[in-house]
Amino acid sequence: MKRKNVRRRILGMVCAGSLILGCSARSLAATEQYIGSIGGFADTAGTESAAQTVQTEQADQKGGILSPGWYQISYDYDEGIAVRTGPSAKEELLGRVPTGTMFYVDEVSDVWGHTTAGEFTGWVNLDYASAVNAPSVQKEIGWYRIISDYDAGIAVRTGPSAKEELLGRIPQGTPFYVDATCDVWGHTTVNGYTGWVHLDYAEEI
Repeated sequence: MKRKNVRRRILGMVCAGSLILGCSARSLAATEQYIGSIGGFADTAGTESAAQTVQTEQADQKGGILSPGWYQISYDYDEGIAVRTGPSAKEELLGRVPTGTMFYVDEVSDVWGHTTAGEFTGWVNLDYASAVNAPSVQKEIGWYRIISDYDAGIAVRTGPSAKEELLGRIPQGTPFYVDATCDVWGHTTVNGYTGWVHLDYAEEI
């Protein structure tokens, strides 16, 4: 009788040990799978693949427009968009350029483009700009004078387009300094107005 009880105890211990080992193996496998899914040391290849997929999706979301070419400031911020010494918001501020300014980007770093925008040569955050076609004519920054003898005066507008809001008019002979350009339009502050003037009605001086 005692021998049977001993055998039953031994058999029970063996069965219990097998169950414990089986559960431990399944738990370890599940743990490794979880660690791999969150970027741990297990299943490194799978993790790297997932990270690459995210990076690809992020690049696709940017629309593929971040490449050298012509851009135009599209963000309407009163102070203007920053031009910095390097491709980071932490870099030194060189100056600001107004909405509508057109500029050519010759180098791209992440969302930053290297350019000469307005009077400044540096880096502009292209999140605040839109890719555009190359302008047919690109006027230079500098001093101009109104040469048109149109009685009402030449318009100063809120943006570089004849469709933009009229701020006021300036008469023939008025000198003004252009600090940014967009095609044939020049951004300036003249006679109390800050806006855009069509430079076909002016000459460089």
